[in-house]
Amino acid sequence: MITLRPTANCLRAIEVLTRAATDARNVAAMTDTYAMPSSYRIWANNQVRMLSGLLPEYELERLLTTRQYWLIQTVDAKSYGSTELATFVKQELDAGAEAMDAAVKLLRAEYWRWNETDDLHGGSGRPKHALVLDTNVFLHHWNELKRIDTICEVELRTDASIAIALVPQVLRELDAAKQSQKKIKVGGLEVFTMNEARKAIREIDVLLPEPSRVAILQQQSIDPSNQMTREISMMLTVDDVDRVPIADHDAEIVDRAKSIQVFANGVTVVSYDTGIIMKAAQAGLNVKKLYEDDGIVQGNTA
Repeated sequence: MITLRPTANCLRAIEVLTRAATDARNVAAMTDTYAMPSSYRIWANNQVRMLSGLLPEYELERLLTTRQYWLIQTVDAKSYGSTELATFVKQELDAGAEAMDAAVKLLRAEYWRWNETDDLHGGSGRPKHALVLDTNVFLHHWNELKRIDTICEVELRTDASIAIALVPQVLRELDAAKQSQKKIKVGGLEVFTMNEARKAIREIDVLLPEPSRVAILQQQSIDPSNQMTREISMMLTVDDVDRVPIADHDAEIVDRAKSIQVFANGVTVVSYDTGIIMKAAQAGLNVKKLYEDDGIVQGNTA
């Protein structure tokens, strides 16, 4: 998966990357071997300028400012040979265009998952508001996920649905909790964490049998007069295979929640833990703090 900056516009990123790939192929098709390196430099520098506000630095390095990019910036065609240099430049352009095509494909697929009907292909769209549930929420409410909206109320657009965004770090923590000897209080009763973790994982497996797809958990009628419904769904957030998780587990969950912002119609982090709630709020995310003892649900949408 390609990562966008939290403030980026997904459709704008798709537009810029698509145009960049097309322009790269046009430059690669040039027959003037002397002009190709300078045309590449103009193309590459323009794309860095266009994409720097949309992609983090490491994505720019992967797609554009590679080691080959820096070499081409300084190499002299007279000393290297115009034909040889043009061949080298063409290989870099072809590789860049292919990588950008792949990035566009991934962004389109992720945008589709979060909007149901893709604006790129027409249609009104059904945007999803993401609920990023902390590990402790799954431990307490694994059997109530189909009505999670009643547990953590959020303000939504009239046509928006709710999607439980399952973050990989939460899955790792649930898996580790299966070995825990500690107890937690659920519904006023003390229970073993390991048992609740196993139940939560089993429920996730049942509700989300295909991790690459969106699982519909519930459909609610919003306005019977026009048959408008709101869905509650669950989906696994997409992460880069090569990405190294942040060592601080709360910071990792917040970081993944931020990465969803460019696709979802709002993101709310839900937890019983004050620490992660504070980190999420400081990151500009909506938060919902749950309270176990008195059953009160409080939060903000700032």
